[in-house]
Amino acid sequence: MNLIYFILGTIIFSLFVGSITYFIIEASNIKKKDKPVIGGCSTTKYGCCPDGKTSRNKDGSNCFIGSCSTTRYGCCPDGKTARNKHGTNCQY
Repeated sequence: MNLIYFILGTIIFSLFVGSITYFIIEASNIKKKDKPVIGGCSTTKYGCCPDGKTSRNKDGSNCFIGSCSTTRYGCCPDGKTARNKHGTNCQY
């Protein structure tokens, strides 16, 4: 008789723990779904630069990879922003 109670207790305990775990996971998924995704590489016309943050222009000349010497047109005076062909994207 004790064996039956042990088995039933184990089953009930397992169901309880499984249910709690399921609801915790579902609650965390709901929180993630509530946050709208705004922006991102998929919403830009040409995607993103390899850094995954900067919006890429048509030929990718504004992508900053490593240093100013690795960009097509060098950097803006701030030393951080990749310059486009005419420098019109540089903040002065």
